[in-house]
Amino acid sequence: MKDDLTLWMKERRNIYTFIDKIHNLLYGKEGLGGMDAVKGALPILAYILHKGRRKPETMKRISDNMLSDINKAKADIALFIAREVEPKLKEPKLKQFFESVRNTVQNLTPTTFQKFLERVKKEEVLNALTKEDIVGALFEKMVYNEFKGGGGKYLTHRNLVITMREISWSLFEKEKKELREITVYDPCAGSARFLTFWLDKIKNTYNISSVEDYAKQHLFGTDKFPEMIGLSALNMLLHGNGIVNIFRADATDHFGFLTDFGNVIHFLKTFTEKWKTIKPRIRAFRREIAEELQRYENDVHKFAEQIFQALKEGREIKIDMNSPEIEALYKFVYASKNLPLELQRKLKLEDLIRRSELPCIHFLIKYIWSQNNPKIKEGFNLILTNPPMGRTGRGGRGKEELQITDKFILCQYSLANQIWLPATSVKLLRTLANKLGVKLPKKVAKDKLVQELIKKLGKEWISPEDLGLYTYKVVLIDKSLDFEHSVYYDKNYQPVVFPNSLPIQVVMLEQFWRVVKPNGGKVFTVIDVGVLNNPGDEFIRRLLFTRLAKINAIIELPHGAFTYCGAGTKTALLFYERCKNMPTDYDFFIALAENIGYDTRSKEATPLAENDFGKIICEINKLLGHSIKCEKCTWEENKSCYWWITNFEVV
Repeated sequence: MKDDLTLWMKERRNIYTFIDKIHNLLYGKEGLGGMDAVKGALPILAYILHKGRRKPETMKRISDNMLSDINKAKADIALFIAREVEPKLKEPKLKQFFESVRNTVQNLTPTTFQKFLERVKKEEVLNALTKEDIVGALFEKMVYNEFKGGGGKYLTHRNLVITMREISWSLFEKEKKELREITVYDPCAGSARFLTFWLDKIKNTYNISSVEDYAKQHLFGTDKFPEMIGLSALNMLLHGNGIVNIFRADATDHFGFLTDFGNVIHFLKTFTEKWKTIKPRIRAFRREIAEELQRYENDVHKFAEQIFQALKEGREIKIDMNSPEIEALYKFVYASKNLPLELQRKLKLEDLIRRSELPCIHFLIKYIWSQNNPKIKEGFNLILTNPPMGRTGRGGRGKEELQITDKFILCQYSLANQIWLPATSVKLLRTLANKLGVKLPKKVAKDKLVQELIKKLGKEWISPEDLGLYTYKVVLIDKSLDFEHSVYYDKNYQPVVFPNSLPIQVVMLEQFWRVVKPNGGKVFTVIDVGVLNNPGDEFIRRLLFTRLAKINAIIELPHGAFTYCGAGTKTALLFYERCKNMPTDYDFFIALAENIGYDTRSKEATPLAENDFGKIICEINKLLGHSIKCEKCTWEENKSCYWWITNFEVV
């Protein structure tokens, strides 16, 4: 065992030394730093790993051949990206990203390219590159500085990722799930490390014939930032090219343009009146677009008829989110992005298209990802993620970057259009009392007022419907994901919501619930502990964890868990699952991780031997009835776990 650990330490040290050297080389010779250095180095390594089939002797031969003809080597890498990577990309921004990757590699001088390869072909480097964990360490160190900007971008430390993966895996084992069939989605993918770490576990446990085919069926990622999806794609490429399901999207925007219902009405009215005259102009512009739009025209007409009939009758509008009519509407709007602005305006589409700049999550799940795995329409088995944390931005960016203020997104959430009576203002409570005819003295305690209203209503939660604050009600029904969501509008089709803003991390909790499987879909996320503790956030806990989802575990992290990213937020790991029949009372696992295997005061996250995660995983496994990982526990003696050290970490 000692020899194995010594070898691991040597390989880990060598890979970090190697990274420092290639960084110095690329910056000193080419002036490439940050993302440009990543674009220059990682594609070369991905090519060697792919062509060399991760065998040191084969990778050395590939490196030698590349050294013998550097111009051909650069051309071969460009061809590798053009033929084996770019055709699999569905996300337009990724295509642009890999075009710049090809250009970066092509622009490296022969001297720099040669010195890079000479460093790669060293025996200890090639041996290290055969190990998934080392490839991950290489990637993490190279992209580290890209996660120090704003917008809540945090590089989740590998110790946290491993812990979340292992606990999720254990629970699925307890449920006797086929782990090779588990679908995993990271809504805030960053560098896709949650996906690659899950992939590593699958590869180490099962003999899968094709990483690419497995990833196409089971791994999914989105991120709002273009540079992040580029990093996600590069990381997936290093681990075997599972990049087909990586998309740029705003994970908080589930329904997309559909909630901008006023502009939907404008489009449908124009479509029914003018489509016949506009269609020939589209055909004259580009025939293939006209033919695609024609495929949807009948169902769009049907949808328009349904909507206008409901409006005429003055009843609530019910929309089946799995109907061919709604599919046609989405596909018509997205296909119309390719029309010139003049034609978009003729159809009253410009505002809907602007809201479709990024694909909404409904569109991705129902019409894109489900092409590779139809079961995705019924939700994911697991979400592993680290969403933007906190409530205010960094670097003087202000509050807005971590808050949702767009009412067309806010209205997609029960957290925004339902309100818990004990958390309601006295003014709103009195408005409700007057509407219900509840007579109260002028001076009455808020608690008494709340009790009287709950007694009258028979419930603790109210919506704009209870207050009569709306003109139109649209009910979005998704039977395959098993939810109904009501959106309320005033007479001008502006959404009626109670708060003017909500933190991204808060609405994400509801969105995660919405897209996992209805009975037993699981979510493991990093969370600001304030959401779990603050008195002002009790309505969030009441809605999510007494009505919608059951908490399985909360693991509180020490202060400084994200110091290495420049964030001081106090955080925890929150594990919950969606339930059809919520228990009225239940227990869940809770732990405080005081030591997490790295220095929480260090901006470099300096590794430390003390680590409670192995012990925490062991305790959860005991509760689940699994056998313990070690014959003798070493944690009590030195605050480190033998099983963790030998499997995941060497300090």
